[in-house]
Amino acid sequence: MAGIEVIVICSTLLFLYYLSTLLAYGLWDLPGPTLAKVSNLWRLIEAWKGHQELALQDLHRKHGKLVQIGPNVISITDPDAIETIYGIKMDLPKSDFFKVMQNYSNGRIIPTLVAATDQNIHRRLRKPVGHILSMSTLVQLEPGIDETIRDFVQQLAKIYAETHSSCDIHDWLRYFAFDAISRISFSRPFGFIEHCRDIDNTFKDQDKNTKYMAIVGQMPWLDRLLRKNPLIRQLPPSLNPFSSASRFVARAGRIFSQRMADEKTGKGADYHDITSRILDVKRANPDQIPDEAVIGYNLTFLIAGSDTVSIALRTVIYHLAKYPSMQQKLQAEIDTAKLTYPVAWKAAQHLLYLDAVIKEALRIHPPTSVLLERIVPPAGLLLPNGRHLKPGTIVCMNPWTLSMDEDIFGKDASDFNPDRWLKAQNESEDAFQERLKTMKRADLVWGYGPRSCLGKPIALLEIYKLVPTLFGLFDMGLAKPEREWRYWSYFIASQYDMDVKIRWRKGADRSVLGR
Repeated sequence: MAGIEVIVICSTLLFLYYLSTLLAYGLWDLPGPTLAKVSNLWRLIEAWKGHQELALQDLHRKHGKLVQIGPNVISITDPDAIETIYGIKMDLPKSDFFKVMQNYSNGRIIPTLVAATDQNIHRRLRKPVGHILSMSTLVQLEPGIDETIRDFVQQLAKIYAETHSSCDIHDWLRYFAFDAISRISFSRPFGFIEHCRDIDNTFKDQDKNTKYMAIVGQMPWLDRLLRKNPLIRQLPPSLNPFSSASRFVARAGRIFSQRMADEKTGKGADYHDITSRILDVKRANPDQIPDEAVIGYNLTFLIAGSDTVSIALRTVIYHLAKYPSMQQKLQAEIDTAKLTYPVAWKAAQHLLYLDAVIKEALRIHPPTSVLLERIVPPAGLLLPNGRHLKPGTIVCMNPWTLSMDEDIFGKDASDFNPDRWLKAQNESEDAFQERLKTMKRADLVWGYGPRSCLGKPIALLEIYKLVPTLFGLFDMGLAKPEREWRYWSYFIASQYDMDVKIRWRKGADRSVLGR
């Protein structure tokens, strides 16, 4: 009899727990998965399976703009809500999802712009370096990017264009992105382009880390039991199942240490890179930038900048290789402009079709595939549709759901169509500007507001220079045109299986090779 009483009591307590969970945040009336009403398990499972962004797209197609995906979590796909959630006026703090991204160095958390959940810490980190990452300042670093582009083109020409071999371009674009950001950060590349391969499993470790963040971030308390567990952190790397992040940080730390060693010997005085600019600010205002923040800045640029750039470049190259007419249209624009190679940032700004291609690539395949979570403050939050959210509710949006909204981008939203960013033949200027404004208003690729991606200018600088250089010099086609590319999606949407054939264009200026 006692056993039955225990079962009844436990069942009652469990029922009351789930009932209180269901009612606590006043979201019970919102549509969404049944499991998500009482647990974050739905989010965890979808993240574990990969392609959480596609599950979110399906939910919003079925249920509309507001969907409950956790006991206190709602996903929104409404451009009108972007300013409310991410704008400077409300300045909502990031959720604990981002704490999972925090890494250790020498036993201490490395302060980074992306992972800081405390708004005051983020402001202190961002203020001293904001001007350093403005486009007007970054264009001074073009020579470093030009050098990386030359190395990249030389390898593609020697290994693929001149041998007629197919190129695993998805890997090579990652080599480029890492070496480019490393060179403009530390005045030295990682060396992926030179060695034509991943070095020391850097990419493998980074992929493990992003997968961990995407999954465990759905239930951040798991991170304290797993990777940030003091007992597990004491294990040697060979026994620690979560050491991939530490290994990546260690590799970045070594190249950073080499850069700082040059600073001490005076050799660094000749460098013109992001590190030198950060150190200039630190010397002028020692209290503004703590020592550990210097590597924190560069770690942020290495991780976020490399992935964003490589994914965007893959999207551009895949679709231009897939659709020869679009490739030829871009090449005609490049030829008409009579550019020199590597293409200068300033010259690239006059290529309207190039701009449309890049914008469309970022729209149809946003590099970031996770929800951008924010916490409703103690005063609550009023959404544009009139719904009031209680304090502690996590509200979020996903670039993938916004970018596929047919009300904004039309019935062909799932098609790659750069022309949507250009004025149509019979379209008035006023109508075009209004349509353009509507599309730009739904752009969450780089985030929005005070927590928007600080590395956006770096990424765009590299993308707008490399794409016209490659297609000015080469013709590209898919090695297996009958097959669609594939991608895995854990935090980022990283593509693969998109080999291309690379051939020199007739009359191409090969002086970029130094010949």
